Amino acid sequence: MSDAVIFIGGKRSETSHIVGQEGFFVVAGVPSGRQVLTVTKDGFQPTRQFVDFQGGAVQNMSLTLQRTAPPPVLPLQRHPVAPRRGGSHQGP
Repeated sequence: MSDAVIFIGGKRSETSHIVGQEGFFVVAGVPSGRQVLTVTKDGFQPTRQFVDFQGGAVQNMSLTLQRTAPPPVLPLQRHPVAPRRGGSHQGP
């Protein structure tokens, strides 16, 4: 899932990373402890989960993003057009 953006941390200390073409990402320097991991990508619903990071440890995880529903397509409504009466308009 390329071009997804990964956010780690709360609003004040949030960092972001762009996912590579194969959908893999590596993040270094994340503080130990429970952090919020949020993944966003255009056309998909944002995914958010809590992750317990351990300093220096490598963690593998798999996330699946759900496509957002496309906006509904409304049928065109046709209205009859009445012809104008009187032809052309002449000014005073």
